[in-house]
Amino acid sequence: MEFIGRKKELSMLEGLYARDGPSTALVYGRRRIGKTFLLERFCEGKRHLFIRPVLASERINLEYLSEAVSEHVGSEMGPYANYRKFLSDLGEICRDEKTVVVIDEFPYLTGGCPELSSYLQHFIDGTLRRTESMLILCGSSISAMRSEFADSGTPLFGRFDRTIELTQMPLGECRLFHPNMSEIDCLRLYMTVGGVPKYHAEIRQDTYEDALMENYLGGGWMADEAGFLLASEFGNPRRHADVVSAVSGGAVRLKEISERVGMDPSNCQRVIHDLLGIGILGTVNPMMDAPKRPTYFIKDHMFAFDQDILKRRRTLVSSMDGGGAVRALDHHLRTYFGHRFELVCMDHLSRSRNVLEIGKWWRGGADGHAEIDIVATVLEDGLKYDVFGECKFRETPVGFAELDELDMKTQRFSKNANVRLMLFSASGFKDHLRGIADDAGVKLVGLDELFGRKAPDGLR
Repeated sequence: MEFIGRKKELSMLEGLYARDGPSTALVYGRRRIGKTFLLERFCEGKRHLFIRPVLASERINLEYLSEAVSEHVGSEMGPYANYRKFLSDLGEICRDEKTVVVIDEFPYLTGGCPELSSYLQHFIDGTLRRTESMLILCGSSISAMRSEFADSGTPLFGRFDRTIELTQMPLGECRLFHPNMSEIDCLRLYMTVGGVPKYHAEIRQDTYEDALMENYLGGGWMADEAGFLLASEFGNPRRHADVVSAVSGGAVRLKEISERVGMDPSNCQRVIHDLLGIGILGTVNPMMDAPKRPTYFIKDHMFAFDQDILKRRRTLVSSMDGGGAVRALDHHLRTYFGHRFELVCMDHLSRSRNVLEIGKWWRGGADGHAEIDIVATVLEDGLKYDVFGECKFRETPVGFAELDELDMKTQRFSKNANVRLMLFSASGFKDHLRGIADDAGVKLVGLDELFGRKAPDGLR
C-alpha cells in the first residue's frame, strides 16, 4: 500500500532515532488511524523487533513474545514464564546492537498483567539507558494509552521522549487515496468517513454513490464501524452510544442530554468527557458576544453520518436496494453535507493559518436568530485579525448575495480595526465577485484552497 501523509510524524521518529543514546516514544490514536503502518514504514531499513500482542490471556501473549524474540535472534527461546524473562532477553537484544523495539497494542499486555508497566519502568530507567536502542509503545485505546503518560501516579509517567497522537488526516491528503474520484465526491466522502486513512484506503469506488452503496448500504462493512470503535475504547459503551444519539437528536447542553438519556448529570458529564477526549464530541466555542453557555456537537464525521443518516433514516436505508436508497436519501444528504461543510472549512482555517481562537457567533431575540458560521482570531505578520466566515455547500457558485448577507451580520463588529470577511464555497464563485474580492478585502476559499493546491492569500 502506498504510504500517504504522516510526513511530520515520520520526521519526529527519525529525529529521535538519529540522536545519540537511547530513546523512547509513545504512539497512539484511534483504530484504523494508521499507527502500525507508520511504524512499519519507520522500521524499514533498521534493525528492529516488531511485537504484536493479541487481546488474549497473559499466557498466550507470552507465547507470542517468545516466538517474536526467537525469530529475531534465530534460536528457540522457549515459552516465557513471565514478562521479566522477556525483558531480560529484550535487554540483550538492545545492548547487542542499536535496535528499534515496537510493542504494538501495548494495552493488550497490561490488561492481563497490570504490573508490566512497573517492570517496563525499570527496564527503561536501567537496561535501556545503557544502550543506543529505541523503544516505542503503541496503542489504539486512547484513554488507556493516555493513562500511561498523563497520570503522574503511573509507573511510565515521564518516561517517553516523544508522545505522538495520530489524528485524522486533512482533506488534501485523503484526496490522494482517490485519484479517479471527482473532487466534490471526494469532499462528500470525507464528510462521511472523516480523515481516517484506513477507510479511504479500503474504499476504492470512483463515485460517492458507488462508495455509499458498496461500503454502507445493504450491510456494507462501514455500517457498524462507529459501534466497533466505541466498543474498542469503552468495552461496554451503551451509555456513550446513548449520549451520542442524544446530541445528534438536538440535546446539546448537559441538562438536556442527561434528561434525554436518563442519567444523572455527574455521570453524564463523565461520559461526555470520555467522548470529548477521543474526539467524537466537540464543544461549540462562542465568539465575541455570543451566549457563553457550553454546548456540544458531534465532531467526528463518521459518527455524525452514522447518527444523522444511517440511524435516523434507517427505514429508507433498509427498505430499498442500494441505488434506490441513495436517491431517496438525496435531500437528507444535502442537508447533512451543508452542516458538515462548516467543520471542513473550520479545520482548513485552523491548519492553514495561525489561529489563536476559533468558534461561532450567534444571537437570538424578538427580531429573529442570526448566526455566523466561523469566527476566528488570526495572527499574521504581527497583527491580529478578526475573521468572519460563511460556508456554502451547494451546486451554484457564491455571489454578491452571500457577501451582502455576511456583511450585514458583521456590521456590529465593523468598529474592530482588522475585520476580514471570508467566504467558503464548494461550487466556486461568480466572476463578478472574484473581480472585486481583493479590493473589498474579502477572502474567497474554494476547492483549490480546501484541497491544499493553493496557498491562502494574506490577510493584509
